Amino acid sequence: MHPAGARLPRLGAALLRGGVGVFGLRVLALFLAFGADVVMTRSLGTEQYGIFAIGVSWLTVLITIASLGFGTALLKVIPAERASGDPGLVRGALAWSQRRMLAAAVALALVFAGAVVLMGARIGAELRGVLLVLALFLPVQVLAVQRQAALQAFKRPVLSLVPEQVLRWIVFVLLVGGLYFWTGSVTAVGATWAYGAGMLVALVAAHLFVRRVVPGEVQRAAPRFAPSAWWLLALPLGWNSVMRMLNSRADPAMLGWLDDAEGAAFFSVANRLASLLLFGMLAVNAVAAPLISELHTQGKRRELQEMLTLTAKGLALYALPLGAGLIIGGPWILAVFGPEYVAAYPVLVLLVVGRTLTCLFGTVGFLLAMTGHHNYVAKLVTACALLKVLLNLALIPSFGALGAAAATMLMLAVMGLAQWRYVRRELGLEPSCLALFAAAPTAEGEVAP
Repeated sequence: MHPAGARLPRLGAALLRGGVGVFGLRVLALFLAFGADVVMTRSLGTEQYGIFAIGVSWLTVLITIASLGFGTALLKVIPAERASGDPGLVRGALAWSQRRMLAAAVALALVFAGAVVLMGARIGAELRGVLLVLALFLPVQVLAVQRQAALQAFKRPVLSLVPEQVLRWIVFVLLVGGLYFWTGSVTAVGATWAYGAGMLVALVAAHLFVRRVVPGEVQRAAPRFAPSAWWLLALPLGWNSVMRMLNSRADPAMLGWLDDAEGAAFFSVANRLASLLLFGMLAVNAVAAPLISELHTQGKRRELQEMLTLTAKGLALYALPLGAGLIIGGPWILAVFGPEYVAAYPVLVLLVVGRTLTCLFGTVGFLLAMTGHHNYVAKLVTACALLKVLLNLALIPSFGALGAAAATMLMLAVMGLAQWRYVRRELGLEPSCLALFAAAPTAEGEVAP
């Protein structure tokens, strides 16, 4: 058999095994998260749920900043150092990133909590309580991010998601459900404490998993450090992550500022449903990220294109029917959270369109980050974040959650198109669904064999 023909089944089997496991875990997490959301939306009411959503949005911002880019950098550093045969650098990268991320999380939590206290009555008492509780748990969640990245880098994508996507939500659902049945209601602050407890359980589990997965030669090796190289890699990735987070997760915080808690609640529920479309992308990225780094480092261009074609096919087959189903069945699904949430249907439609476009462009963001083009990605997502903020400022005061959804859809289309064009021009690869219909171009303008 021709070597290229032999590679394709092997890549397909590897992606299928990892992708199915990751997807299955995310589906389980989805049901757990939906269960918690249904309980909270029906017991808290739209205003209290909106306050909780605003707090979680702020936590997402803080986690991304405190991670310093190492949550993504480890996905490139560890496979590359393992391929070079240097276990000391692998152990050093794990220890060094953990210390820096923890220090940043503690410092940022103190600054954020101090700012919340100083603002006093300008923040409602309920929202102030939510923000202070989440600041307390910020270091816990940042350490969990580091452990999850380590598990993915050691090619254990399924195991990496168990703490965050399963255990955390199980604890959260049990505690929120317990509060609801014990007291008859749940407050935003009570739900936040339950959320923090879930994060703590997830961290403990992730730490135990990492200890089991790290190879013996890495654990026995004397740690070696390359801080300059790691900073040069991590900081652009960190900036990239912060800008991506502003593009995709900061809307409830801006709605709380420019509109009201009800708008934040509507957007959060609609975004939860639209995020179903990201499950396929997240499953692909969790499996493909270390493989992209490894294949690129080894110069195996043809295998890399074969993998991208497989992922593009899987993403298209996943996103198109799911997107159509969400648009057709949206009003009935939203009604599960409460009859008032049916009003969020136009928001859901715009978000579904934007997320579907993201899937059809393929795994362009991770591909660029894992092949050394993270500086370009950082510039692009910065420009898109500025565009998103300006669109939010222009649209939210007049249109509320619908304006935020329109801003998100436009930003996703611009960013996906720009990354796709850059990949084709600079890498000579075709990451999108177009790979199913035509050969990929090379950087020299020729057709890849």
